[in-house]
Parts: sequence; C-alpha cells; structure tokens
Amino acid sequence: MRPVLTGTPATGFEVGEVLVNPAVVTLQGAPDLLSTVTEVLTQPISMAGQRARVTATAVLALPSGTRLSDPSVPAPTVSVEIREEIASQTYLVGLLCTGQPNGSACLPQLSQVAVTLRGTVNALTALDPGTLTVLLDASGLAPGTHQVVPTLTPPSGMTLVGISPGSVTVKIVPPPSPTPAP
Repeated sequence: MRPVLTGTPATGFEVGEVLVNPAVVTLQGAPDLLSTVTEVLTQPISMAGQRARVTATAVLALPSGTRLSDPSVPAPTVSVEIREEIASQTYLVGLLCTGQPNGSACLPQLSQVAVTLRGTVNALTALDPGTLTVLLDASGLAPGTHQVVPTLTPPSGMTLVGISPGSVTVKIVPPPSPTPAP
C-alpha cells in the first residue's frame, strides 16, 4: 500500500518517514485483474503548510473490479513525519585576534573568512551573521609572521562545517620601544 501525499509542508519543513498500519491489504477480484495489481494507493493526503506529524485514516483507491477481502478490517492509518529541513549556509565573517602579547598588535592578513554552518533552514535564515566572530588565537606567538588556525563556536543548535581558508597569516608587531629621555 502506498499513501499519496500532496502539497508541500510549511517553509523550512520537509516530509520525513512515512508509516502505514497495516502496510498490506488483501484484495478479492478476478485473477486476471489481481495479477496486474502491484500496489494499492490511498486517496490524496495533504501535507500543505504542515509543521508537525500528520496522522490520517487513509481512504483506499481500490483498483477497478477489486474489493477488500475483509471489509470489517479497519482503514489503514498513515503517519507522516514532518521535520525541520536541514541545510548548510556559508557566511563571510570578520576576524578577531585574541591572546597576543601585552602591548603587541596582531594583524591578520585577511579581513574575513568563509564560515559554513549546518542547521535548520529556519535557524539559518534567522541568523544574523554580524553576531558571528572568528577568533585567531595569538597566545604565545613571538613577533613576526605566523599561520593561525581560525576557530568559531557555532550558535546553539548549529554545527560548524568548516572555515575557509583553514589558516590565516597574522603578523605580530611588538610594542614600540620607549624613546629615551634626553
């Protein structure tokens, strides 16, 4: 038995697992008709605008010339999981140096990196990329040029897929030497 689902769930949602109970029905009819039946469909069940599981009592669309072997068997129940759609989104995000030696300047050679996050479509759409900050940890770096791996703690409910490029060149500039008094 195969349920016929029509329509599209609400924006940011998708159809997940579809369960039918019972999954099989027994038909009666002329043998030549029954030999051509490969599945029994249901009447359409609408998914339009749905945001949560849909459970419906299915109405069967029996092939012409057939009937249920036992008409007292209850109609099948169709349960359709409606789940939030998962996607990935890439954002351009600014860089912030942390941990540089006291008084030293940390100068990234890039102003932004590409950050790819994975989460629900609704969460990704609602995310303000201005709230994201990629950190460059300059702790323990001596004056000079270094490759630093950028890091980001993703917002709650999202996962970090990646940061590109995977390393950023930073220049650590020591504090200016005090000018001796005359």
